[in-house]
Amino acid sequence: MKKNIITVFLIFIITAGLFGAEDEYKDLLPEDYAEDEFPDPLKKLRRAEIIFAGSYPFSLLFTKIGYDLGEYAASGFSRSYAPQIFGGAAKDAATNEETKKILLTSLYVSGAFALIDYIIGEKKHKKELENETGN
Repeated sequence: MKKNIITVFLIFIITAGLFGAEDEYKDLLPEDYAEDEFPDPLKKLRRAEIIFAGSYPFSLLFTKIGYDLGEYAASGFSRSYAPQIFGGAAKDAATNEETKKILLTSLYVSGAFALIDYIIGEKKHKKELENETGN
């Protein structure tokens, strides 16, 4: 009996969206930002923030892999220091110092990505301005 009730309830939930009314709240959607709503420095800062935060997980992953490979190479490629991706055994948890080094290095790498993006964007913007004034 419970299975029948659950089945009917699930069918009702799934089909309710298909036969529902039009979106009554279309007028409540926010408007797009105007081109001059925010000053350029704030737009650039926001872009840098997004790139920094978005690249941090990848920076953390690759920093950890690089740290493990560096430790493996420094040990003379000893099997006991091999990273798990190379078939090494699971290691004990990293010490607090190692964790701090990995996290700080990841922050620096993410900051470098944001800075490189900013430099590239500025050069591109400068080139566009030169093309506009040159034509």
